[in-house]
Amino acid sequence: MPTIYDVQREEIYTADSRLNTTYDTYGSPGGGAVGYISAIVPRQVIITRPVKQYGGGNRGVTSKLTVSQTISGNSIPLRSAVGGGGGGKWALVPFNSQRTEEKRQLAELNDRFAEYIGKIRYLEAVNRKLSRDLDNIRNKKGIGLQRIREIITHEKKEAEDTLRRMDDDVRSGQNKRQEAEARLKQAEQRLSNVQRPEHVNGIKNQLKQLREKIIDLEKQIDLIRKTIADNDDEIAFYNAELQRIRADYIYSKIIS
Repeated sequence: MPTIYDVQREEIYTADSRLNTTYDTYGSPGGGAVGYISAIVPRQVIITRPVKQYGGGNRGVTSKLTVSQTISGNSIPLRSAVGGGGGGKWALVPFNSQRTEEKRQLAELNDRFAEYIGKIRYLEAVNRKLSRDLDNIRNKKGIGLQRIREIITHEKKEAEDTLRRMDDDVRSGQNKRQEAEARLKQAEQRLSNVQRPEHVNGIKNQLKQLREKIIDLEKQIDLIRKTIADNDDEIAFYNAELQRIRADYIYSKIIS
């Protein structure tokens, strides 16, 4: 008597929270009317196989094959399991092994493709994270160097203004000293011209006061010169610090 095999395949991916179920049904090629249904119960084969995922995890794939039998006038006859006699039990003819191998290869290709897609998504996520981190580092470096450059420029400008004021004070002190020396000469000239005792005593007192003023002015000039020297040292320090920061910035830019 002819036979037709209806094969159902069900796959359940247990690693995912969402259950993916696939049914593959192979119908009757003849399409004729069913004249007899076998009493043999449909057979189910459940196969569980691990599939590696990217990142070290595994997922289990459970395959369930259901084989049922229908009888029609256009199908292939069943073979008797026991030789001779109509009372023997009937056995199912094995379905095509080539179709089974193709289905297995297709399942392996699907698993490999899913693993490849997982790897690509993971690498894309890592690339995006590294790009964000690099942009953040570049922005932080730019802000820090810009702020340091502004501070150094401001301090340098203030130092130059202070040095300019010190130069003005030195020139003013020198002018005062020249004026004092001119007055001293005039006093000495008057002293030589006037020989009276009262005039001599007055001129001596004036000379003493002028000498004291000259000493004070010289002390002020020395203090101003010392301040100028300190400012020169400070300006040299800021210039060296600026050169070091520029070198660090160039080095960090080369590394990045």
